[in-house]
Amino acid sequence: MAPVIIPPIPAPAPVSARDTAVGAFQQEQPRRSGKLGLVLLLLAALLIGASAAAGFFAYTSSHSAANAPTSTPAHHPTPKPTHHPEATPTLQPTLGSTPTTVTTVPPAFPAVAGVHHGTVHNTTGGLTAAMSLSIQQSGGTISGNFTVDSPLQGSGPFTGNVTTSDRIQFVVNSNQVPAPLYFWGTVQADGSMQGNYCSLDATNHCNPNAGGAGNWNAGPATTSSLPVPGNELQMANNASETRFSSRSPAKWGNRRNRK
Repeated sequence: MAPVIIPPIPAPAPVSARDTAVGAFQQEQPRRSGKLGLVLLLLAALLIGASAAAGFFAYTSSHSAANAPTSTPAHHPTPKPTHHPEATPTLQPTLGSTPTTVTTVPPAFPAVAGVHHGTVHNTTGGLTAAMSLSIQQSGGTISGNFTVDSPLQGSGPFTGNVTTSDRIQFVVNSNQVPAPLYFWGTVQADGSMQGNYCSLDATNHCNPNAGGAGNWNAGPATTSSLPVPGNELQMANNASETRFSSRSPAKWGNRRNRK
């Protein structure tokens, strides 16, 4: 076996103080660079972690908001008023307060149409005679013929009227006497009539000097009993004078003249 020849190891050159300082610096510089890189690495990791945390937080918030149930306001229908038909009140009659419908009936004229018989008494001459009236009537207007027997005179046509207060009046224009004869009186419920008469002067006033005056009465021709001259006539005259004592012939004549 051949022997191994080991070359000799050269001796290291002597190192100066400057070289020693540079070498020390070169050894220290890599050590400081490693620490700086480590710090930078830690800062980068912190930044990445902070960014990741911020992104995760934002993602979590948005996801929670997206998944959170939306509060929808509940729709409550507006109640509609229910129409209840109103009950019609029933009017109860109150005693004493019920209005009474009064039908106004116009007053009627007394019915005097037809033939009437009676007597006429001339108080001026004290004479009595039978008389009759034949009356036509239209409402309140009357006309017809007056007849008187002897011993009195004055027969002739007449015109006049009746009122709703049962009054009657008419004027006889006779060619037997010089002055018209004015009759007035009342109509009774049975159709009979009684009153007074007078002679009219030129001024249409009752005047005893113009002719006769007195009282009269008559009833429908169907009346079975009629006044006759005598006591019955005198009683009728007294009743007639009493009834018409408040109105003298002159006053009635004046009333007629005013009409």
